[in-house]
Amino acid sequence: MDVGAGAAPWSIALARENPESQVTALDLPAVLVSTRRAVSAAGLVGQFTFLPANVFHDPLPECSYDLIVLGQFCHLFDAATCADLISRLSQLLNPGGQLAIMDGVPGRPGAAVYELSLYLRTKEGALHPLAEYERWLRDAGLTTKTPVDINAEPAIMLITGDNQNTPTGGNPHRTR
Repeated sequence: MDVGAGAAPWSIALARENPESQVTALDLPAVLVSTRRAVSAAGLVGQFTFLPANVFHDPLPECSYDLIVLGQFCHLFDAATCADLISRLSQLLNPGGQLAIMDGVPGRPGAAVYELSLYLRTKEGALHPLAEYERWLRDAGLTTKTPVDINAEPAIMLITGDNQNTPTGGNPHRTR
């Protein structure tokens, strides 16, 4: 699942690498127009399902996922909202599934300019410290791994949380 998919750069790249994968792109209905356009231009429509929803307020799908992507999304919201979102999304992970967050963190190259742009275009957005992401993931019951730098400037890190739970009698939900 790609949450706040937008033009879906993260999930398009993943779908290209794994042609058997199926992606649920979740975003606001008006934004999914751009998502569909980008996925179509990439020739990957057959691998995508488009879910028009507000991840904060609408019911989440009745299925579970091996991977949930939050690509450059958390910085748009305050800490409490991000913590709640990560907790909510962690419940959708299959045992062994992973929540992957790609975002900027303070103190990295380009962070000051990034933070200024957030100040100008969001009410409560901010770059959140790495320790905060790791705490949110642990509080959601996920095991964190060492973060990885994936872009030089602006610096973007990959921060992951794994669902280490083991299945107990099977998952009643459809898996994507």
